[in-house]
Amino acid sequence: MDKLRATWVVFLPALSACGVDPGDVTVYERGRIEEAVPVGSNYRAAAGSLERLGYTCATGSGSYANELGQSRSADAFIKCSGPTAPNELCKLGMSVVVLPSSDSVASVIFSSDYACH
Repeated sequence: MDKLRATWVVFLPALSACGVDPGDVTVYERGRIEEAVPVGSNYRAAAGSLERLGYTCATGSGSYANELGQSRSADAFIKCSGPTAPNELCKLGMSVVVLPSSDSVASVIFSSDYACH
């Protein structure tokens, strides 16, 4: 199974650049994130888990956007931006916000942005 997953990680960006439905890429990426940082897992390990998937993470506090794009606030969170799958005309970006409850992950908010010129 890990070999199959590794194959997807290698070829997925290339496939999305060739016209694969960005919705399929988004569903795949959400699954990877949910597996890497499940609700209830260790909050302090979340950034490292996402960084191993190619995300760039930073801790923060204050405002963030939920999955509906509505502004919310929290005393602490981890915000990560994900690997993009660009081609000449379009770019698919990923964003993750991890919210804590004590030392556990309380919620994982995932969003994607598909923009074409």
